[in-house]
Amino acid sequence: MSGLAVNTLERLPSEIFVEIFRFIDSYHIHKAFYDLNRRFSSLVRTYGMRYLDLTELDMRQCRTMLSDTDCSEVKTLKLSNKYTTDQIDQILCKDSYPLIKFQSLYSLSLDSIGLFTLHSIIDDMIYLNHLQVLIIQFRSDLCEEKLIDTYRWLLNRYSLQMKSLKVLYLYISENSTPILENQYISRVKSSSIDPNTSLKYLVLNHIPIQDIQSILIRFPNLRQLGALVRLDPNIDDYPSALSLKCCYLYIFASEFFSVVNLFRKCPNLEQLTIDFDLIDVDALDGEEWRNLLESYLPKLKQFKLCMTLFSETLNEIEDLIQVTFSQNKFWIEKKALINVQKPDTTAGVDTAIGVTIEFLI
Repeated sequence: MSGLAVNTLERLPSEIFVEIFRFIDSYHIHKAFYDLNRRFSSLVRTYGMRYLDLTELDMRQCRTMLSDTDCSEVKTLKLSNKYTTDQIDQILCKDSYPLIKFQSLYSLSLDSIGLFTLHSIIDDMIYLNHLQVLIIQFRSDLCEEKLIDTYRWLLNRYSLQMKSLKVLYLYISENSTPILENQYISRVKSSSIDPNTSLKYLVLNHIPIQDIQSILIRFPNLRQLGALVRLDPNIDDYPSALSLKCCYLYIFASEFFSVVNLFRKCPNLEQLTIDFDLIDVDALDGEEWRNLLESYLPKLKQFKLCMTLFSETLNEIEDLIQVTFSQNKFWIEKKALINVQKPDTTAGVDTAIGVTIEFLI
């Protein structure tokens, strides 16, 4: 009976197995089908190893899989130093499987990488002519100053040389806190900026940008932007961001009028999330936010505003919310959900008061 089942399975056309491979990770495809016979080994090498997620494998398992893989056919590669020490270093070193071998690579994800390792492989990335997605998560114990320098040259140099790149995510490992003390990715003079028109999605986590003016100039076709931003009050004329559809910004140490100056140049935004550390309680004015949304963001379908205050009392904030948001016709018609998070006074220290306003059309 088992022989009949095997024979029946083997008579299935190759196209069926190619479709099955789409729903199984590469490790289990290799373990289940490779070396069964010449036909299955060929199918695995050609179709089953295109999406390699090696993040949780030990080095013996990684080397076994890679030795049976045609690297030039791999489309997605995920590596991590989180579970196996120096996995990225050992695999991508020039004596093993350098990135230059992965000529068809579409997506590359590097988790818990160190700066030395990144610098040692970054030049190979330039020659990956099909690379469209690059996700880099740095270790949390890196030197802040060197990390900021790395962000800077990734944005200013390599992202411009990787002409096929459409998605760039830069993170610091989980449980990291934002770097805020006098450390910024500063502006670049607009006259020195060579725009990259291919990049569509950009997320920069934990490292604050002094201003996003240069980002908007450098990447004029961005559709999605996520960043930690301090807005410069001296800039009142940002470049138009006509392609921007989705935006998530954590804004700190900035005035409300700077927020208006930025978003009035983003008329096609459909999704907007703002996490705003308020300097002045005057920014907690529902009428001002209504004016911003109605005047400059006519296509907005989803909006979420999270505001944090330390200076005012809870009663004053609740009264201001009641008058400027809850009783405002605009927010009523939008069926906005309004929530005031009361501070925990039991700890005996100043606790932030959180305000959340959101609606979905």
